[in-house]
Amino acid sequence: MAILYIGPYRNPDFATDYHISPILTPDCLLAQFPPLMIQCGEKDPFVDDSVIFAGRVREAKSARIIELEMALSGRRVRSEEDLASVEEMKREKARLTSESESDWVQLVLLADWSHGYLQMPTLLPKARAVSHASHSRKVVS
Repeated sequence: MAILYIGPYRNPDFATDYHISPILTPDCLLAQFPPLMIQCGEKDPFVDDSVIFAGRVREAKSARIIELEMALSGRRVRSEEDLASVEEMKREKARLTSESESDWVQLVLLADWSHGYLQMPTLLPKARAVSHASHSRKVVS
């Protein structure tokens, strides 16, 4: 199915290309993600991927806090880049430590719902309420 999106002439590596499967995204990129709200139907074929992805984002941000603490305390060798950005690292650490895991990722699994529920609000009236709730949610960065 991915070939339909990327075209027949590309040869992606399905085992490593995170543009095709976000679960494969490197931790260094996951740690930079803005706040996420992931909604998935409990019976969606991608429910496992949604849970795994949410967990990976939380783990990457937690690991980034530890990495920043170590860099700022001098417990690892600092590169010139680290020395030049100490203030930036302090700001990032302060931001991450002031947030909770639920600020990083909110995972909503909708019981008894399947894939594509937001495409059928006339057949599934509850989908309209979920859609409105997700659009009205205010994310502060």
